[in-house]
Amino acid sequence: GKDWIIKGEKCWSTNAKWSSHVVVHAMTDPKSKPGHRTTCFIVPMDDPNVSYQEMAGKDLWSQSSTGSIAFDDVRVSGDAILGKENEGFKVMAQSLNGGRLFIAGMSLASLAFALDKCRTYSQEREQFGVPIGTFQRVQDVIIDMDITLEQGLTWLIDLTNRYDNDTLDRESAAKVKIECSRRASDHLTMAMEICGGVSSLDEFGLIRHHRDLFVCRVGEGSNFALKGFAARPLMPDITLQ
Repeated sequence: GKDWIIKGEKCWSTNAKWSSHVVVHAMTDPKSKPGHRTTCFIVPMDDPNVSYQEMAGKDLWSQSSTGSIAFDDVRVSGDAILGKENEGFKVMAQSLNGGRLFIAGMSLASLAFALDKCRTYSQEREQFGVPIGTFQRVQDVIIDMDITLEQGLTWLIDLTNRYDNDTLDRESAAKVKIECSRRASDHLTMAMEICGGVSSLDEFGLIRHHRDLFVCRVGEGSNFALKGFAARPLMPDITLQ
């Protein structure tokens, strides 16, 4: 089959530093109708025309690598196509569904960590001679965290089963990612206020989860962008920006 020449750059590439290959979503037919203009290619990172630059200064997700990949006239054959030619959008959409479920799960994991920290701390820390867990405001925060966690897990498990059965729509994956990351982030802030100054210590863990939840809000599509996308089926008679 015909060869393709890939030229361009992808910033904010996660863990490409350790990857042997990357999937490149490239424009192959710009004049075609939307959804049929791109193709996904599997490209080896050791190609001489592929270069990688680590991005410095990141203050979250320290366990992962983030960098920029440059493709300088990289030649690939038709055998490198993932899926079908000019159906790259379909491939990426399916991948993003799974990625958004993953982000929702990570958000709930951070929330579960915060709930455990707050439950323990509120029973040990005393004010006015009693544990702070006896105060109704503290109880309100803790039970709200527990309710949100249970709701999120129930929702996520249902969507994961639909994903496994290939019946998950993109809007549902977007909505669970939006809600779980947003609610977990809000609850982490309240958890830190309950635990006070100790929350600022990396050793305690809450501040790290709070920082990392920012990635959950913007990763796999920012929440702001996904809200507009998810709202379209709710108002099919008008064009949403």
